[in-house]
Amino acid sequence: MNLHALTKNESKGFTLVELMAATVVFCVLVFLVMQLMNLAQGASEQTKRRIGSGQEARFALDRIAEDLRDAVVRDDVDFKVVSRAGGNDAIVFIARVPSYKSQRRLALISYRVASGGLERGILSLDEQKMVFLPDPLTAITGVGSTVDQILDDKDYDLVSSGIVRMEFLLVGKNGLFLSSGASVKEAEGVLAVVVVLSREARALIDSAGVQTLAASFADLDAGTLALPANPSGSWAAALVSDTVQNLELPRRVKQDVKVFHRYYRFNH
Repeated sequence: MNLHALTKNESKGFTLVELMAATVVFCVLVFLVMQLMNLAQGASEQTKRRIGSGQEARFALDRIAEDLRDAVVRDDVDFKVVSRAGGNDAIVFIARVPSYKSQRRLALISYRVASGGLERGILSLDEQKMVFLPDPLTAITGVGSTVDQILDDKDYDLVSSGIVRMEFLLVGKNGLFLSSGASVKEAEGVLAVVVVLSREARALIDSAGVQTLAASFADLDAGTLALPANPSGSWAAALVSDTVQNLELPRRVKQDVKVFHRYYRFNH
């Protein structure tokens, strides 16, 4: 056997050092690919959460829009924005919509945020009960005109479990927000601002956690707001503040919470 030929053939193989170097390069490449996959998955999950919160808000705000489209907005008919315990606003108005118990197209509508989320209440009104007084809600029901007195809990149905905070602001015909207690005859429309979670995130916290989160968003002061400035800007800023980020809530919840707003123009 030719010794020179044998030595030449053996020199074509990989040395141990070369194999180790190739293994290291391969491991680095696998690590980088895994990192890219994790980043892509994280971005995908974040997008899904944003979409989930957006869907909850859109559904709730669309439902309110259906009733406000048929609202009776007159000087002699009440349109109330009421501040409830815990800071959340409620809205009460009369609309030309059928109720569950009657086909008469006239009903008292109320939206409020309770421990379970955004609720819609409805009370059928007969035409003969439509009295036009400075405070017709009291005349109709025979009780005080706060939201919890006008309708019983049984008159409410859940609209969205994701809504944890809501405020309504009347917008005047001059383009400025009206102070609480202003007459609806001065208003051109109403703005709703909501703090919302996706259904998945909402399922991770109990009612106490919801109250803790909601309390992190201070009441919106109509006196300090002006259109076309972002009316929900202070709440959006609160999302990334230490006040919210240091809450003892699941990380998923704090990542998922979003703020939305929508303006509804009255059909005068």
